[in-house]
Amino acid sequence: MLGQFEELFSRAGVTLRLPAKHETKETGLSATHIRALRLASALVARRGVELPLGGTDICLPSFLIDMESLFEEYVIRVLVQHLPTHEVAGAEEATKSLFDDIDAPIANPDIVIYRNGAALSVGDVKYKLRYTREDLNQVISYALSYDVGSAVLFLPALNEGDAGLTTIGRIKGIQVYQYALWLGSLHLSQEAERMATAIGAILPALPQE
Repeated sequence: MLGQFEELFSRAGVTLRLPAKHETKETGLSATHIRALRLASALVARRGVELPLGGTDICLPSFLIDMESLFEEYVIRVLVQHLPTHEVAGAEEATKSLFDDIDAPIANPDIVIYRNGAALSVGDVKYKLRYTREDLNQVISYALSYDVGSAVLFLPALNEGDAGLTTIGRIKGIQVYQYALWLGSLHLSQEAERMATAIGAILPALPQE
């Protein structure tokens, strides 16, 4: 959510930054406003909040959720549910050596899609507005390691118009895609099914019996 606000502010020519100490004045504010101000400062600074260990600087009325992990788990569950003819594995189940001849480093893509034990596609889930060159390099290296024909970067869409599957490019027989999932939809289950259908369409067809 903070990233989306940053995107909107950036378009308006406004820079979001952490104020200096002398710019933050708590005098005259209520206790509720002071808590909100300190929490906002922590979020802008991207500082973590440890619970339940001591401290009274920041009080939280609710939990802070790790949206990156939650988004990753959601994407995996959607693919598992809607691709019943395939096996969808997360990073822990699909980990292998990155190279063919040595054990380290390891390859641990967020998602590997198999059929009958053979890897077909890999994916990485990023809870950010845009993928980076590093993200792109990583998912391509995973695709090479798993010897698959496609790789997908899953991101949340900034708006409904940006949602869907787009082609990034092709390299050494690997088709690289981005899938942007619109989490703001009033019909999220339909958006989820749309995503799974799009991913299923890029996988090799089932052999004819």
